[in-house]
Amino acid sequence: MAFYLGAALFLQLPLHKPVDRPALRAGYCNALKAYTGCRYVWGGEGYLGIDCSGLVRKGMEDALATQGCSTLNPALLRESISLYWHDTSARVMGQGYSGRMRVITACPSLNQLDYTLVTPGDLAVTEGGDHVLAYLGDKSWIAADPIAGRVTTFAIPEAKNPYFTTPMRIVRWRLLEE
Repeated sequence: MAFYLGAALFLQLPLHKPVDRPALRAGYCNALKAYTGCRYVWGGEGYLGIDCSGLVRKGMEDALATQGCSTLNPALLRESISLYWHDTSARVMGQGYSGRMRVITACPSLNQLDYTLVTPGDLAVTEGGDHVLAYLGDKSWIAADPIAGRVTTFAIPEAKNPYFTTPMRIVRWRLLEE
């Protein structure tokens, strides 16, 4: 009981320590990769099954919780809990997810994207808002892919997967902005 009371009090602290954004970005990409091979399940949000929006949201939850605990930053832990509590879709992510994301650019396809504009952790949302992928760097993307039936990574150019030849909106987590 004392542990839960202590945890609740810690989360209430008004501390707002600076966020190590490069470390958060690296932690986010590592958290995404940890789901590689998990099966695709529409509406899923964990290792037993995960969908595309669940993957990118759960990856950020995990990265925030890890950095929040390691740096004793209750603001990051609160944001992790908020992401858990406020589930969302790829479509809403492409529209800014209640101010948590910002549109960077649009492109005719990920195969034609100007890669000087993106950084690891950025997201690509299909124009129709039915799918989202996360950028890992070096022209590599990760997604809970319904076609493959699992979380997998893709390298550009990708000719076989139709998500790489469709118009995309590129968005960035505001938490990852320098």
